[in-house]
Amino acid sequence: MLPQTWEDPSKVNAAGRKGDNDPLDVMEIGSRTYKVGEMRQVKILGDLELIDQVRRARQPTPRRTRPRPRPRPHPVEDSSACVAPQPSMLSCSPFPRVHGTTDQGELDHKIIVIDAADPMAAQLHSAADLKTVMPGVLEKLVEWLKMYKTTDGKEVNVLTSETPTDAAAAAKVVAECHASWKALKARGAGDTGFSLTSK
Repeated sequence: MLPQTWEDPSKVNAAGRKGDNDPLDVMEIGSRTYKVGEMRQVKILGDLELIDQVRRARQPTPRRTRPRPRPRPHPVEDSSACVAPQPSMLSCSPFPRVHGTTDQGELDHKIIVIDAADPMAAQLHSAADLKTVMPGVLEKLVEWLKMYKTTDGKEVNVLTSETPTDAAAAAKVVAECHASWKALKARGAGDTGFSLTSK
Protein backbone atom coordinates (compact mmCIF):
# COMPACT_ATOMS: atom_id res chain seq x y z
CA MET A 1 0.00 0.00 0.00
CA LEU A 2 0.99 3.64 -0.26
CA PRO A 3 0.48 4.92 3.32
CA GLN A 4 0.88 8.62 2.52
CA THR A 5 -1.84 8.57 -0.12
CA TRP A 6 -5.61 8.96 0.11
CA GLU A 7 -8.34 8.43 -2.47
CA ASP A 8 -10.48 11.40 -1.49
CA PRO A 9 -14.23 10.55 -1.68
CA SER A 10 -15.07 14.24 -2.18
CA LYS A 11 -13.28 14.19 -5.54
CA VAL A 12 -15.33 12.87 -8.46
CA ASN A 13 -13.83 11.94 -11.83
CA ALA A 14 -15.29 12.57 -15.29
CA ALA A 15 -17.29 9.32 -15.08
CA GLY A 16 -18.90 10.44 -11.80
CA ARG A 17 -16.94 8.06 -9.56
CA LYS A 18 -15.49 9.19 -6.26
CA GLY A 19 -12.43 8.03 -4.36
CA ASP A 20 -12.83 5.08 -1.97
CA ASN A 21 -11.53 6.79 1.22
CA ASP A 22 -8.50 4.49 1.43
CA PRO A 23 -4.77 4.66 0.75
CA LEU A 24 -3.75 3.50 -2.72
CA ASP A 25 -3.55 -0.26 -3.20
CA VAL A 26 -0.59 -1.87 -4.93
CA MET A 27 -0.08 -5.13 -6.80
CA GLU A 28 3.60 -6.12 -6.88
CA ILE A 29 4.43 -8.63 -9.63
CA GLY A 30 8.01 -9.56 -8.70
CA SER A 31 9.46 -12.92 -7.73
CA ARG A 32 9.55 -12.81 -3.92
CA THR A 33 7.27 -12.53 -0.89
CA TYR A 34 7.56 -9.60 1.53
CA LYS A 35 7.41 -9.41 5.31
CA VAL A 36 4.73 -7.32 7.00
CA GLY A 37 6.01 -3.75 7.33
CA GLU A 38 8.87 -4.23 4.88
CA MET A 39 9.77 -1.24 2.72
CA ARG A 40 11.03 -1.81 -0.82
CA GLN A 41 12.15 0.37 -3.72
CA VAL A 42 9.73 -0.25 -6.56
CA LYS A 43 9.09 0.75 -10.14
CA ILE A 44 5.58 1.94 -11.09
CA LEU A 45 4.29 0.22 -14.24
CA GLY A 46 0.61 1.08 -14.56
CA ASP A 47 -2.82 1.23 -12.97
CA LEU A 48 -5.93 -0.94 -13.11
CA GLU A 49 -9.11 0.84 -12.01
CA LEU A 50 -11.53 -1.28 -10.00
CA ILE A 51 -15.08 -0.04 -9.45
CA ASP A 52 -15.96 -0.88 -5.86
CA GLN A 53 -19.23 -2.71 -5.23
CA VAL A 54 -21.61 -1.74 -2.44
CA ARG A 55 -20.00 -2.07 0.98
CA ARG A 56 -22.53 -2.20 3.81
CA ALA A 57 -21.96 -1.20 7.43
CA ARG A 58 -20.04 -3.88 9.23
CA GLN A 59 -21.96 -6.50 11.16
CA PRO A 60 -20.50 -9.01 13.62
CA THR A 61 -19.06 -11.87 11.58
CA PRO A 62 -19.52 -15.43 12.87
CA ARG A 63 -16.36 -17.48 13.03
CA ARG A 64 -15.78 -19.96 10.26
CA THR A 65 -14.51 -23.36 11.18
CA ARG A 66 -12.99 -23.80 7.72
CA PRO A 67 -11.73 -20.63 6.03
CA ARG A 68 -12.59 -20.33 2.38
CA PRO A 69 -9.64 -20.45 0.00
CA ARG A 70 -8.97 -17.24 -1.87
CA PRO A 71 -7.55 -17.05 -5.37
CA ARG A 72 -4.06 -15.62 -5.56
CA PRO A 73 -3.09 -12.82 -7.94
CA HIS A 74 0.51 -13.89 -8.16
CA PRO A 75 2.60 -17.07 -8.39
CA VAL A 76 4.35 -16.34 -5.09
CA GLU A 77 2.82 -17.17 -1.72
CA ASP A 78 1.22 -13.79 -1.07
CA SER A 79 1.34 -10.67 -3.19
CA SER A 80 -0.78 -8.46 -0.99
CA ALA A 81 2.31 -6.24 -0.81
CA CYS A 82 1.69 -2.56 -0.50
CA VAL A 83 3.50 0.66 -1.41
CA ALA A 84 4.81 3.43 0.82
CA PRO A 85 5.05 7.25 1.20
CA GLN A 86 6.99 7.89 -1.98
CA PRO A 87 6.05 6.17 -5.24
CA SER A 88 9.48 4.50 -5.12
CA MET A 89 9.02 2.63 -1.84
CA LEU A 90 7.13 -0.57 -1.08
CA SER A 91 5.72 -1.47 2.32
CA CYS A 92 3.62 -4.44 3.44
CA SER A 93 0.88 -3.66 5.91
CA PRO A 94 -1.58 -5.83 7.87
CA PHE A 95 -3.96 -2.92 8.50
CA PRO A 96 -7.63 -3.52 7.68
CA ARG A 97 -9.93 -0.94 6.15
CA VAL A 98 -10.70 1.71 8.73
CA HIS A 99 -14.34 2.21 7.85
CA GLY A 100 -17.34 0.10 7.01
CA THR A 101 -19.86 2.54 5.62
CA THR A 102 -21.80 2.06 2.40
CA ASP A 103 -20.43 3.04 -0.97
CA GLN A 104 -21.09 2.24 -4.60
CA GLY A 105 -19.36 3.11 -7.81
CA GLU A 106 -16.18 4.17 -6.03
CA LEU A 107 -12.96 4.17 -8.00
CA ASP A 108 -10.35 1.93 -6.36
CA HIS A 109 -6.98 2.25 -8.10
CA LYS A 110 -4.70 -0.80 -8.13
CA ILE A 111 -1.19 0.43 -8.92
CA ILE A 112 0.97 -2.21 -10.62
CA VAL A 113 4.63 -2.18 -9.55
CA ILE A 114 7.72 -4.38 -9.48
CA ASP A 115 10.50 -4.45 -6.91
CA ALA A 116 13.36 -2.38 -8.37
CA ALA A 117 15.80 -5.12 -7.30
CA ASP A 118 13.86 -7.87 -9.09
CA PRO A 119 15.77 -9.50 -11.99
CA MET A 120 12.93 -8.59 -14.38
CA ALA A 121 12.66 -4.92 -13.35
CA ALA A 122 15.19 -3.65 -15.90
CA GLN A 123 13.09 -5.08 -18.73
CA LEU A 124 9.81 -3.54 -17.54
CA HIS A 125 9.07 0.14 -18.13
CA SER A 126 5.26 0.09 -18.33
CA ALA A 127 2.39 -2.34 -17.86
CA ALA A 128 2.31 -2.94 -21.62
CA ASP A 129 5.72 -4.66 -21.34
CA LEU A 130 4.21 -7.41 -19.19
CA LYS A 131 2.72 -9.14 -22.23
CA THR A 132 6.15 -9.82 -23.71
CA VAL A 133 8.42 -9.91 -20.64
CA MET A 134 6.10 -11.78 -18.24
CA PRO A 135 3.42 -13.47 -20.40
CA GLY A 136 0.23 -14.36 -18.52
CA VAL A 137 0.88 -12.22 -15.44
CA LEU A 138 -1.36 -9.34 -16.49
CA GLU A 139 -4.20 -11.71 -17.33
CA LYS A 140 -3.86 -13.31 -13.87
CA LEU A 141 -3.97 -9.90 -12.19
CA VAL A 142 -7.14 -8.96 -14.05
CA GLU A 143 -8.80 -12.30 -13.34
CA TRP A 144 -7.96 -12.11 -9.63
CA LEU A 145 -9.24 -8.54 -9.30
CA LYS A 146 -12.51 -9.53 -10.93
CA MET A 147 -13.06 -12.70 -8.90
CA TYR A 148 -11.53 -12.31 -5.42
CA LYS A 149 -14.72 -11.11 -3.70
CA THR A 150 -16.82 -13.96 -5.07
CA THR A 151 -15.43 -16.24 -2.33
CA ASP A 152 -17.52 -14.14 0.09
CA GLY A 153 -20.63 -14.52 -2.05
CA LYS A 154 -20.29 -11.11 -3.72
CA GLU A 155 -20.66 -10.27 -7.39
CA VAL A 156 -17.80 -10.32 -9.90
CA ASN A 157 -15.89 -7.03 -9.72
CA VAL A 158 -15.95 -4.58 -12.60
CA LEU A 159 -12.90 -2.77 -14.00
CA THR A 160 -13.09 0.44 -16.02
CA SER A 161 -10.76 -1.35 -18.46
CA GLU A 162 -8.86 -4.64 -18.50
CA THR A 163 -5.94 -2.78 -20.09
CA PRO A 164 -3.84 -0.93 -17.48
CA THR A 165 -2.83 2.67 -17.90
CA ASP A 166 0.84 3.38 -18.57
CA ALA A 167 3.48 4.20 -15.97
CA ALA A 168 3.17 7.98 -16.40
CA ALA A 169 -0.60 7.94 -15.84
CA ALA A 170 -0.20 5.71 -12.78
CA ALA A 171 2.48 8.02 -11.34
CA LYS A 172 0.08 10.94 -11.81
CA VAL A 173 -2.57 9.09 -9.76
CA VAL A 174 0.02 8.50 -7.01
CA ALA A 175 0.99 12.19 -6.99
CA GLU A 176 -2.67 13.31 -6.83
CA CYS A 177 -3.47 10.93 -3.98
CA HIS A 178 -0.36 12.01 -2.09
CA ALA A 179 -1.53 15.63 -2.43
CA SER A 180 -4.96 14.61 -1.10
CA TRP A 181 -3.30 12.92 1.88
CA LYS A 182 -1.24 16.02 2.65
CA ALA A 183 -4.37 18.19 2.52
CA LEU A 184 -6.23 15.74 4.78
CA LYS A 185 -3.38 15.71 7.29
CA ALA A 186 -3.25 19.52 7.30
CA ARG A 187 -6.96 19.92 8.06
CA GLY A 188 -7.49 16.85 10.28
CA ALA A 189 -9.18 13.47 9.92
CA GLY A 190 -12.71 14.72 10.60
CA ASP A 191 -15.27 11.95 9.99
CA THR A 192 -13.08 9.92 7.62
CA GLY A 193 -12.43 7.24 10.26
CA PHE A 194 -8.65 7.70 10.07
CA SER A 195 -6.26 8.36 12.93
CA LEU A 196 -3.65 10.90 11.86
CA THR A 197 -0.43 11.36 13.82
CA SER A 198 2.13 14.13 13.65
CA LYS A 199 4.77 11.81 12.18
